[in-house]
Amino acid sequence: KFSHLWYGFQSSAFTGYKYVDFTIHITSVNNKSGTPDVDKDVMHIYGYNSKEECILQKNIAQGVITKQTENSDITITIQNDAMNYFEFRLNANPYKGTQCYNFGVGSITVKGRN
Repeated sequence: KFSHLWYGFQSSAFTGYKYVDFTIHITSVNNKSGTPDVDKDVMHIYGYNSKEECILQKNIAQGVITKQTENSDITITIQNDAMNYFEFRLNANPYKGTQCYNFGVGSITVKGRN
């Protein structure tokens, strides 16, 4: 459950692929109190190379995770064969109007391809 800012996780190291596809299964989207962080992306995906340097940032924008995406998948693709591990971090709660949400992730599938 992504309920606090900066919650996240990191992958193990892997061999770089030209493309890495992330499929995120959103299990729940729940009302949360608070004030929306207007114009802030919901999540950031950071990609690191074998020297542990951050070489990319992919953003998941507001409007991608909504009540309508509950019990469905979101797919994101990163193209960078130098990426050897990644981190996901919650940057801001999703919101609609003045209502903030937290959300649950049931699974994340990561698939590398060349």
